[in-house]
This record gives sequence, C-alpha cells and structure tokens, in this order.
Amino acid sequence: LPTAPPLAPPSPAAVPIGGVLQPPTAQLPSVVVPDHSAPATAAAPAATQSLATTGASPQQATAGSGIAQIANTGGDQTFGAAFGPVQVQASGGSGSAKIAASGSQTFTAVRALEVTTLSAATGNAEVTAGVDQSIHTTDGTPYGFSLKVAAFGTGSAKVGAVGNQLIEADYPELMQAVRDGRIFIGDATALGPSVIKATNQDIFARSITIQGGSTGAATAKLDSSGNQTISILTPSTLPSGITVAGGAGGSASLDPVVQTILSNGPVQVLGGSGSNAFALIQSSGPQTIVVTGPATPDSVLIQGGSGNNAYAAITTPDPAMALGTSGGISLVGGTGANADAVFGNGVVNIVNFACGTAFTCTFTNLSVDPFLNPGGDVGIANNGLLVPLASLLSPTSGPIPVQAGNPLPFDFSNVLVTLRGQTDQVLQGDAEQEMLVMLLGRRLPLCR
Repeated sequence: LPTAPPLAPPSPAAVPIGGVLQPPTAQLPSVVVPDHSAPATAAAPAATQSLATTGASPQQATAGSGIAQIANTGGDQTFGAAFGPVQVQASGGSGSAKIAASGSQTFTAVRALEVTTLSAATGNAEVTAGVDQSIHTTDGTPYGFSLKVAAFGTGSAKVGAVGNQLIEADYPELMQAVRDGRIFIGDATALGPSVIKATNQDIFARSITIQGGSTGAATAKLDSSGNQTISILTPSTLPSGITVAGGAGGSASLDPVVQTILSNGPVQVLGGSGSNAFALIQSSGPQTIVVTGPATPDSVLIQGGSGNNAYAAITTPDPAMALGTSGGISLVGGTGANADAVFGNGVVNIVNFACGTAFTCTFTNLSVDPFLNPGGDVGIANNGLLVPLASLLSPTSGPIPVQAGNPLPFDFSNVLVTLRGQTDQVLQGDAEQEMLVMLLGRRLPLCR
C-alpha cells in the first residue's frame, strides 16, 4: 500500500512538510503559530477571516503541550489563492493543533494539506468547519500527498465539517498536468483514529488510501452522515484507485448513508492482520460502485485478512445496491476466523453486479448472514444478479445519479475530463450558471 512517511517535528526556523524543509514564511508571520506550552491563537474573531500568501511558503499550526490554532470563532475562514502547503500538527505532549471556523471554511488553492499527530503526541490535530468546508489542493507532488490525515500519536487527526464538504485533491489540475492528487487517511503505524467526515461529501482525487493502524484505537474512516459521492480520475499514465485496508489492529472503512463511487482505477478492500481489523465499504442506504478501468481480473478485489474478524466487504442493507466493473471482481477469503470476503445487501435482497465481457464472474450465493456466521464466507450476501455493465451507467435508467451542483462554488472553467477510452464533453451556459461534465452518465458538477 502507498504510505506517506511521518514527519519530524517542525520548528519556527524551518518547517518540514512531507520531509522537505521549507523556509519560514515572511508574508504572514501572524499566521505561523509555532510550538507553544501555553495557548496561542492567530487572528481575532471576524465575520470573515481571510488568509493569503504566495509561493511555496508553508503555513503551520503546531502544538506541544499547549494549544496552537488558526481560528475564527466569529464566522467564515478562507485560505486564499496561490497558498503554499498547510500543516496542522500535534508534535508532542497533550497539546492540540487546530485550524477552525465557526462558519464555513474554504481552502481555495493550497498546494497540499497535512493534518497529523506525531508518535509522542497525545493531543489532537484538526481542521474543522461549523458549516460547510471546501478544500482544493493544486500540487502535492513535492510532498508525496495532496491531503494527508493521520494520527501517529494516541490523539486523533480529523478533517471535518458540520455541513457539506467538497474535496478536490489537485483537481482539475491533475487532468491537465502531472500532479499528485492522492488522499491518505490513517497509516499502518498510526496509534490513534484518523477521519475525514461531514454531512454530505463530494470528493475528486486520483486515489484514496484508507489504512487502519497498529492498535485497535487506530481506525481510519471516510465518514458521511448523508450523501457521499467519490470520483477517482486520472490520465492513463498515472495509477489511481481506492484502497481500504485494515491494519495490525485498526479497521478501515467508508460509511455514508447514500454512496456513489465512480473510479477510474481498481478498488481494493483488504482485511488486516489484527483481530477486528476489518476493511469495509458500506452505506446504510443506496450504494452504487462502478470501476471503469483498467480491465483486469482484480479490478475489484475483496480479500479477507489474517486476523480474527478481519473481514473485507462491500455492503449495504438497502435493496438498491449495484457493483460493476469493466474488468473482474475477485473475492479471496482470509486465513483468520470470520475473515470473510463478501459483497451484498443482506440475505433477502438481490444484488445487481456487472463484469467486463472478457471476464467470468461466478460467485456463491450465501444463504446465511456472513457477519453472523463464525466461519470464513466467500460470496454474495445473498442473491446476485449478473447484469450488463451498461445498465449501471445509463443516465436515464441506471443508478448513477444526476447531480444538481456542488455544495460550494469554485471558479473552474473549460475543463475537459478524459477517462481511458472515454472522452467527455463540457457543457457551458451563462457565466453565472453551472458547468457540468458528463462522465459515464454521472454529471460531475463544476461551478463557474
């Protein structure tokens, strides 16, 4: 699994971001909040707090035994265009590092965003919004990630919003030039929980890795209490996809109400080596997952782990479930007790699934709920129905929804999205109207 290495503690003299030392910023010295033993805050409450700089200069909030924060308790918060990388890090002791807004929070065009706790820290690292949150990174290539949220210490690492959340990891830039575009949640060596969460989520990235950690507390989650829509896009020369993997102790999961995933790269769900280190892509409502390529036997791989109850699953209790790929679906049982490899929506529902014409997808229909059965189950829970892939992609009859627009506006225009074997047209209206990119039946919203 791709893993971004933990960083050394930053200092006021030099700030390590992704292992690369950057000079301290001179543009906004009040924004840099270094390691403090007492509470420290940058900027006073305001109706709108705007922070802007240029170039590669990093901005940091780094906590030791106290609290370091860039906060606006009186309204919205904006990190302006051409911003350098942003680092929020609890480096040691019980102190927490935070970037927070009581209103909406917008990272307009930062190079990368890192929210971490180091192994010696018991405090938390957080980027949070009291209303909506929008994060647009532009080039994480120098740092080895575009967005990283990982609790290497026993505290938590979190990016979250009470309302809607829009994350664009080097998008649309990655479709126009070489960019990183990767999102990491958790790490195999993590000791605490790592999470990105909101009510409704709309996420664009080249890849997403959700990795459980080394202890039972080190869970990794991409969590939504409403609709979760994920688009994985990449030029054909760059690898992409979604990996959800349990660790030596911690589980990994995606857990919204309504879930739509469209991936131009493989989807892997891998149980871990520890007890209860399960890996799970689930929703409590309708679930649609389509992998457009590459067409390999393991375009969708669901594999149980070596730990007890280290199962791997794509599941929902809702009757509306669809799983499709241009390649194959591979189910591999684990070696641990109850290390299932299953997909499905319960023992009474029919699951629509599709594979590429060059692949044979034949699975056992499980008559007993695999999560209640102590044995290792491999198959569909419960009744699978093989359907043509086109039936899952139709803009009129398929389950891929047509969206009305982004929860938050951005000024991206003239964007052409190209998938492997698919060229999509950009639809433009008046300057005030939304741009919609038609992508295999799903309209990906971009606002002018």
